[in-house]
Amino acid sequence: MAEPLAAETLEFPDGRGNIVARLELYPPGNPANALSRLGDAEAREAGEEPLQLMEGLRYEYAFVGLGAENLRLEEEFGDGAVGQSSNPRLAHCGSITTGLNTGRLGLVAHDAAGDIEGRAALEVRSSKIGYRDDYRHMLEDITEQCVALLMDMRARRRSVRDL
Repeated sequence: MAEPLAAETLEFPDGRGNIVARLELYPPGNPANALSRLGDAEAREAGEEPLQLMEGLRYEYAFVGLGAENLRLEEEFGDGAVGQSSNPRLAHCGSITTGLNTGRLGLVAHDAAGDIEGRAALEVRSSKIGYRDDYRHMLEDITEQCVALLMDMRARRRSVRDL
């Protein structure tokens, strides 16, 4: 299992796999397991992202390294979890508020002109139930039920047309 971290760096590769940006993440002070990193093999086996956050918390971030001040962070899909600093000189910094969202959080690093530099992702774990044992199995069960309902609906539609 992953060890709690005081801070961690998330790398953003471009389309060719070259690391083009680095984002430092800082967890809130209280929860011991607010930020953790799985080994690559464990993450792959579990179907999760290696760098993991906890739902319901607020994390600070900052792009670091050469040209970091020209980078901006956005969510790949959705909106509301990522917030930039209101200080224009610190637009490369901000916060990620996980809220009640769980699962994969896709992130995009943009340059100041809005062009995509790279992509990365985090895993947001549930704090209320065992993430792997309960939550992920629950999602799989819901998916199976939805597929079964769709198949049943299609079968009924075909039988009505055949009459």
